[in-house]
Amino acid sequence: KSKHFRWQYRFSAEQLRKNFLSTIGGMEDLKRIGRIEVLEEDRTADGRAKIVSIWTPEEGSPRWPVPVAVFKKQAPAGVKFKTDRFTVGLDGSEVVVEGRGFGHGIGMCQFGAEEQARRGRRAAGILNYYYPGSKLVRVY
Repeated sequence: KSKHFRWQYRFSAEQLRKNFLSTIGGMEDLKRIGRIEVLEEDRTADGRAKIVSIWTPEEGSPRWPVPVAVFKKQAPAGVKFKTDRFTVGLDGSEVVVEGRGFGHGIGMCQFGAEEQARRGRRAAGILNYYYPGSKLVRVY
């Protein structure tokens, strides 16, 4: 039920293009964004985006590989990426970024743990869910 489990941002492809042109050198030929995505080879082993690739609509156009940190800074004000576990594409004239999760993606989700507690699961069960194979022991 977390609002962070799945999230989406939509913003103007033209505004993103202008942001790139004003801050990144070497993208002067980017007259229009024709395609934008994260290629599988540009992801970490756990699925996080490392590079966002951009192409113009022209056949055989060059690929502009943009590091994720740079891409995120070009997004409009108010767009706050919750994680690097996202996809990106075009829907008409809009860039659509869809992601899941919030944070580093390792360990316990506070929203999930809270929901499990609300449903009656005890602390030991919640810990076992997030850290399978671990064992609770008293250390004092």
